Amino acid sequence: MQAPVVLFVYNRKKHTQKVLESLNDNIGADKSELFIFSDAPADNTEKENVSRVREYIDKYRYSSKFKRVEIIYAKKNKGLSASLIEGITQIINQYGKIIVLEDDLVLSPDFLLFMNRALDYYENDDKIWSISGFTPNLRILRHYKHDVFCGCRGYCWGWATWKDRFEKVDWEVNTYDAFIKDKKAKKEFNRGGMDMTPLLKLQHDGKINSWAIRWCYQEYLENMLTIFPRYSKVRNTGFDGSGTNSGSGNVFRAELREENDWDFDYDEKDVKAFNKLRDYHSKLYIRQIIGKYWYLLTEYEYCLVYRLADEKEYRVLKPDFGRWYADPIPFFFENKYYVFTEVFDKLKGKGYIGVSHIDSNGRLTKPVKIIEEPFHMSFPNVFVYKEEVYMVPECSASGQVRIYQMDKRNVKKWNLYYAFEKRNIVDIAVHESSDSKICFLASELNVKNPYQARVLLYEVNNLSDRNKIQMNLMWQQKEYTYAARNGGNFISNDRGELRVVQHSTKDIYGKFITLNRVKQLNRDGLEEEIIKKISSADIPASLPSFIYRVWGVHTYGHVGRLKIVDLSVQRFSLGGLFMKVYRRLPFVRKDGVVR
Repeated sequence: MQAPVVLFVYNRKKHTQKVLESLNDNIGADKSELFIFSDAPADNTEKENVSRVREYIDKYRYSSKFKRVEIIYAKKNKGLSASLIEGITQIINQYGKIIVLEDDLVLSPDFLLFMNRALDYYENDDKIWSISGFTPNLRILRHYKHDVFCGCRGYCWGWATWKDRFEKVDWEVNTYDAFIKDKKAKKEFNRGGMDMTPLLKLQHDGKINSWAIRWCYQEYLENMLTIFPRYSKVRNTGFDGSGTNSGSGNVFRAELREENDWDFDYDEKDVKAFNKLRDYHSKLYIRQIIGKYWYLLTEYEYCLVYRLADEKEYRVLKPDFGRWYADPIPFFFENKYYVFTEVFDKLKGKGYIGVSHIDSNGRLTKPVKIIEEPFHMSFPNVFVYKEEVYMVPECSASGQVRIYQMDKRNVKKWNLYYAFEKRNIVDIAVHESSDSKICFLASELNVKNPYQARVLLYEVNNLSDRNKIQMNLMWQQKEYTYAARNGGNFISNDRGELRVVQHSTKDIYGKFITLNRVKQLNRDGLEEEIIKKISSADIPASLPSFIYRVWGVHTYGHVGRLKIVDLSVQRFSLGGLFMKVYRRLPFVRKDGVVR
């Protein structure tokens, strides 16, 4: 009997589509049963993506080549570890064996054939814990004389096992306290790689939530092995920033090769491939350790990534030694695309406002300074009112909301028009404009946690008359959240008026943005729904991976043919180290502020 195939999906339609298409092309799919477990969205930002995945798998059910397809929809979000443990337990108790997949895999056409034959062959072998469909691209395997080899580390990218193995796992890891004190035991466990014990410790300390390291730990306790094919049957496609745990995937590359027959005898004493697999993971772990200190030579910065509608490639305006660019606000004015932006001066430790334009070659010019004050400035939102052009940049460091006016329609000349005394107000977007009033949708920072904010709606009356101008609060959000700050100006399209919302975490300012359709915004409050999430995985910027680490999307703008975002990055440079040292010199710092 063919083993049931269990697939776990969440919020990535493209990845789900790829794995199901490759499954459909597999030998033996028509004799197999497929169970798809779909986890529920963790929050409102994931609702649309989860819905798209569920819509796709529901249609796939009727076009699938599998003998039977059953879909299990979770009503509440469980997370990857809980979903896998519960789902596998449910199916393996019924069938006695199982083939497990996640949504970020592409399979060779002989994957199911290999896995089912291996399950049959090793079922009664008390040394074999699991079957792996994935094999790293190890040089020693190019001239390896066997079809399979063994290792003491299970893989989670397309694998299989039996009920009598799976039910042995102690998911609570009750032997941890004794294990962590035993040097010999830790050395033995690390035969799978130097990272094994550190990963188990992270799991025990609650810093990661990994079912896989607990699975591998039980394999060690049982003194059992995992079987690997000489040629990988699986390629991982999840290293694009879209997954729960993802990064650069070059080190996990695998070349798929289709076969139809294998000699499953393995030589347990042949330790060459075994040791190479251990060394492979140890080297990856050493890279990670080095990476922890990589930040000493980096600066946390922003770069602008943009594209015109008729272009396929995104272009990048990169930071340089002395400055970086953030908060791009696109503005179409007198038949030209301009971008108003924060230019952060690294030596002074504060930002000023600059303006760029798209030249005849479709490139964004470097910003020219147009407004600089003694305090930090950013988010230079520009709007038109009664044929006059105004800017309301973030000036929270001044304790004011300041409005500037363009001088004689010259984009490089601006004058301070009016200033309201308002503290902790940032990132103002203009909601509506009429002959008599405009509305500012602002964000108020939480003084206890600057990554959190709440939404405020102000009515600005009599903007044209400085003697009568007023800025009155109409409505305010009750609670501070990580998803309140504006991430750009409002965008109008066929879906209505969209608010760009910046989403942060407790560790990252500007992780991703969402486009929210505004259903209501008035004195009665704000009602909106998320229609699209944009993360760094959606912005294919050409940034060298050694020099740049992309953390998130901070701001998004779309006017006419121009789309532009700023990516938050860590940039490697010796200048980064110089800047860190410079800003800590006593003559540079005064009262905690960089001068």
